[in-house]
Amino acid sequence: MHFSSQRSRRLRRAALLVAGLGAVTSSAPALVTIGDPAVHLIAPTPASADPGWRRTGGDGIYIGHGWMITAGHTGFGGGATIDGGFYDAYLGSDIRLRTLDGAGDTDLRMYRLKSSPPLPAINVIDTSLAPGTAVTLIGSGLRRGAAVKYDAAWHLNGTPVAYTGFLFGTEIGVKSWGTNRITSGVDYDDGYGMARCYTADFTAPGSGSTATADETLIAVGDSGGSMWASVVGEWRLAGVLIDLGVLPGQNWGEAAIHGDWTYAVDLAPYRPQIDALLALSTPYEFWQYKNFRGTPTAATADPDGDGFTNLEEYAYGLDPKAKNPRSAAPQIGLSTYADGRALTATFTRYNFAYDTPVVVEVSEDLVTWRNGPGATITLTILEPHTPVQAFVVRDATPSTGANRRFMRVRVAR
Repeated sequence: MHFSSQRSRRLRRAALLVAGLGAVTSSAPALVTIGDPAVHLIAPTPASADPGWRRTGGDGIYIGHGWMITAGHTGFGGGATIDGGFYDAYLGSDIRLRTLDGAGDTDLRMYRLKSSPPLPAINVIDTSLAPGTAVTLIGSGLRRGAAVKYDAAWHLNGTPVAYTGFLFGTEIGVKSWGTNRITSGVDYDDGYGMARCYTADFTAPGSGSTATADETLIAVGDSGGSMWASVVGEWRLAGVLIDLGVLPGQNWGEAAIHGDWTYAVDLAPYRPQIDALLALSTPYEFWQYKNFRGTPTAATADPDGDGFTNLEEYAYGLDPKAKNPRSAAPQIGLSTYADGRALTATFTRYNFAYDTPVVVEVSEDLVTWRNGPGATITLTILEPHTPVQAFVVRDATPSTGANRRFMRVRVAR
């Protein structure tokens, strides 16, 4: 097991550093070995050597059926750039995977895209990799800086030389790939939940049998990148990059030093959770899984006893496991407008609940109810870029004189 002299820090987004056997400069790209440094900025060739270049972006990895997977601590960015195109995600569709003991969140997140990239589903590994297994890493973050050396006290360019590696550059967001070998499996908490992880050491070229031709290390900005392994001739997604481990006394974030290591979440033990999400067919099923972790509850049930059914909690974006006040229900009242006073409804709606709309209807006799253009007017959508939105909808017909008007808000399904 490896230990760091200081708490290693999370690496947002993605990029990699590769050890080079030739001369390097501060403008060298992130993944470089012998030959043309540009080869690591394009998909590995031949095609059979490319594990998942097209489906790995700065926002995670597309695994199929509209789902992305990424590091939990990167947050939810509202979409993903995959294969050169940007795909919006459903707000409210993101979910943190749980630790293996079910006690809390681990550093993995999944979310659902509104439209699917033209890529097939991939196989996520179901058996953990053994130490020594060759892996390919893909990421999209910092470029590599100049070669660097330190003495035993971590003085830059000091002698005798005790540590070698590369400074981190300043340019970020360049997708690249590299290779390594699994060193060990560890349980590791990067501050965002305990996770079953792989480590992969950054080995100096020519220094041992574990070094690979395109030796690579996670770099600043690397969280959410992918780790792949060839299993029985088929590429499988083996891990998600989350953190960098450094040597005792090393200044974290300054340089990539031979002997540092990559942390990647081992996806094999999380396959049951991943498969459960991929099997969900409706947003309501997702909401129920997210809140109850697979324990079935009827849409008409009210497990928290607050008077709202599960379906209403879902549609209005409420918490089904806590008693919500009655004020959380849609509120209807009279408001004054330029054309007179009109009935007005204020309510919240869960952004991802596109299969269960909230409908505002008006009537003059409590028999015939109308909604939509000509009947109601949506005045405001408050906080439109949040998972739970607040709506203000008025009756298109003012209440004047003896004119009677009625309004209701209901959940349609």
